[in-house]
Amino acid sequence: QHGLIRQLLKLAQNCLTFDFIGTSTDESSDDLNTVQIPTSWRPAFLDFTSLKLFFDLYHSLPNTLSCLALSCLVQIASVRRSLFSNTERAKFLTHLVNGIKHILQNPQGLSDPGNYHEFCRLLSRLKSNFQLGELVLVEDYPEAIALIAKFTVQSLQMWQFAPNSLHYLLTLWQRMVSSMPYVKAGDPHLLNTYTPEVTNAYITSRLESVAVVVRERLEDPLDDLGVVHHQLEQISVIGRCEYQKTCTLLVQLFDQAARTYQELMAQTVSPTQQIDIAIQEGQLTWLVYIIGGVIGGRVAFNSNEEFDAMDGELVCRVLQLMNLTDSRLAQGGCEKLELAMLSFFEQFRKIYVGDQVQKNSKVYRRLSDVLGLNDEAMVLSIFIRKIITNLKYWGRSEQIISKTLQLLNDLSVGYSCVRKLVKLEEVQFMLNNHTREHFPFLGNNVAVTEMRCRSMFYTSLGRLLMVDLGEDEERFHTFMLPLTGALESLGQLMGAADTPLFAAEEAKKALIGLARDLRGLAYAFNTKTSYMMLFDWM
Repeated sequence: QHGLIRQLLKLAQNCLTFDFIGTSTDESSDDLNTVQIPTSWRPAFLDFTSLKLFFDLYHSLPNTLSCLALSCLVQIASVRRSLFSNTERAKFLTHLVNGIKHILQNPQGLSDPGNYHEFCRLLSRLKSNFQLGELVLVEDYPEAIALIAKFTVQSLQMWQFAPNSLHYLLTLWQRMVSSMPYVKAGDPHLLNTYTPEVTNAYITSRLESVAVVVRERLEDPLDDLGVVHHQLEQISVIGRCEYQKTCTLLVQLFDQAARTYQELMAQTVSPTQQIDIAIQEGQLTWLVYIIGGVIGGRVAFNSNEEFDAMDGELVCRVLQLMNLTDSRLAQGGCEKLELAMLSFFEQFRKIYVGDQVQKNSKVYRRLSDVLGLNDEAMVLSIFIRKIITNLKYWGRSEQIISKTLQLLNDLSVGYSCVRKLVKLEEVQFMLNNHTREHFPFLGNNVAVTEMRCRSMFYTSLGRLLMVDLGEDEERFHTFMLPLTGALESLGQLMGAADTPLFAAEEAKKALIGLARDLRGLAYAFNTKTSYMMLFDWM
């Protein structure tokens, strides 16, 4: 009997996942967000006993089969909107929300990973196929949203159980928060009540996971940067709802972690303290990522001056932490924390640095009060100093070098930004000292695959040089001195090609490195004058 039910459920699932109008471009995905049911099937969906049947099957079948019933419900929830009139759609949604509420009231079956995953997918479809304005009109909405919030919080706290399903839950909350401005004022969506609970659970559960990962040597979620950045995009929107509560929590947790970290760093380190330091670094890494994420959420969500002042509080703290970690880089540093810093700088740059930004923002006022950074030029000098520090100390980490150079590249593209950068002492230092002594990644002792970073470095330097180069050939030749030297030493190496002393590997790396450098410059010199200078030099 179970075998027959399995085959029938599979048949129903195949019918519901069929691409009726051939719009699915990605055949590897069975995830059709809208199921284009033929109009002739309309009576089956208007008869709400069909919907109830699949919910009943979920409750009465064993776990091996109930996940198939849920999978069918995911597709039924995604039926094209045009199949129903407005009143029919409202009735359909009411039955759907009731079914979901009933599952959450009897959550025993959700302990099975298959059921749990399909149920998370079902929840995300609630918002992808229906509008928040329609959801809030459902009679049981207040009870349902309270249960969904509780379920999300519990799921976030159990961070080791089915981590791939979390994406669907965060997608639901992200979409609901994004839709808040479009809901009529009189309709209570209750998101202001429940969203802070979700934000709080996400932040605290990530921090609590660190101690378990370090002590039990588990796989670190921070190693999967793709998933981390995707979650940050979602939490950047979710965290902006009731932003004051998000900021208060982040400030409190950050101050606590930074204080403990500073105390540990001031002591002589024993093996136990080494573990404590690793835990604090992991927690600070998560906090820096999340702070960068919520600052980046300013674009997606409505922003006001008070929010900018809160952003200022967060930015000051990250910059103070950076001063502490940079001062200890000679003794070694934490690669994951540095990558989080770069992610933060990237978000900060997008929102508060560049041509489109209002410089009277309260962020700058806060930076001025706390750190004495009075204008954008001073903030840019912090960026450049960080870039130089990373290039000097992190030559062994390709990830840090490439992300640092990407940041330099992004800064060198803006019209007004690049003109401010050129006036900085730090940038002049880079233009006059781009040698392996100052920047170890320019040496020939790195792997060939890591040399591709050099093209990006020289493209950025080329753009900075071009700002006020004009036709000053003497300045151009001064800039090119390190490359002239590299070309001459390559000539000497090649001169020994026929002798037993010929260092073939060194010559190969020197040639590849030089070619990478020249490619970067050629890309930046996009005016006739500058390109001819480069051409004549060659």
